[in-house]
Amino acid sequence: MENMREELKKRILSFGGNVIHITHPNKDVKKWLDRGVASDGKNSIVENGRAGFCEEESLDYYLKHKDEGMKLCKGFALNKDHGMWVYHAWCKDKDGIIHEWTSVKRDLYYGIELDEKEAEEFRRSVDFAYDAECARKEKQLTATDIGKFAFDALKESKTKNEIGESFKRVVEEHRRGDNGKNDKSKNNAKSL
Repeated sequence: MENMREELKKRILSFGGNVIHITHPNKDVKKWLDRGVASDGKNSIVENGRAGFCEEESLDYYLKHKDEGMKLCKGFALNKDHGMWVYHAWCKDKDGIIHEWTSVKRDLYYGIELDEKEAEEFRRSVDFAYDAECARKEKQLTATDIGKFAFDALKESKTKNEIGESFKRVVEEHRRGDNGKNDKSKNNAKSL
C-alpha cells in the first residue's frame, strides 16, 4: 500500500508544488489514483470561509444545491505561494466551476467527485466529527475525553452509526451529570 501512496504523491506533485502528506485510508488513496483529476483554480468561486471547516462548508453547499447538478469533491488543494498540497473538500457545478469556502485562494485541485453513496458516507463522517467538536465546546469535554471514547468505540468494533449513537448518549449523560455511572447495561457507552 505504501507504493500506492508514493504513486499518488508523485502524480499530484507532477502538477506543481513540492510537499504533500498523504495519511488517509487506503480506500481513499485507491480512489484518488483510479478517479482523481486535476483542476485549475483560476475560475473558482471562492467565498470567505472558516479556516479548517472546508468539509462542513462544502457539504452544506452540496446538500443545498445537489438537485441543480452540484457535486461534492474531496482531495487536495495547492496554494502555489507556499507550495504545499493540503487535504481539502470543495464543490463543482455542472459546468465544472469549483465552488468553495476558504481563507486562502487555491491555485490547483486534485481529487474526485463523490457519487451519491460516497457523499452520504462523507456526510455521516463529517456530521459525527462536527457533532463531537460542538459537544466538546458546549460542555468543555477535552480532546483526551473524546479520544478515549473513540478508542473504546473502535475497540468494540462499532460501525460509524453505532459510534455516533454511543457518542450522543455519552454527551447526553454528560449534560445530565451522571456520566452513565449508574447504568451498567451492555449497550451503554463507557463513561468518559
